[in-house]
Amino acid sequence: MNKKEKKKFDSAMLRQIGAQIEKGPRIPAFISKGMAKKKNERDQRALDEGIASGMVKQKGLGKKKRREQRRNSSGGGEGGNGGGLMEDGGRFRNGVLRVGGSFIGSGGKKHGRR
Repeated sequence: MNKKEKKKFDSAMLRQIGAQIEKGPRIPAFISKGMAKKKNERDQRALDEGIASGMVKQKGLGKKKRREQRRNSSGGGEGGNGGGLMEDGGRFRNGVLRVGGSFIGSGGKKHGRR
């Protein structure tokens, strides 16, 4: 077991018993900013390489395309779903579609609660 593995093991044991984990030495802000920037660059480079090799999929591309397709296809007609149950402005809850006013017709009684 090398030095890093021993520290990791010790901190895991301390975490199990509920003790506080030792903090590392304090690093000045201007140094830690540079370290964080380099880490972000390394992470981004690794992500780009993973995407290029096909090991990682880029997040969010499919969502944007699906949203555009939904916008373009709504409204009925070819390829659209026409709004589904909410197309007529009814209220759908627990398997019951409630419609009111002009959808029922003027001749008979109105059914349903209001």
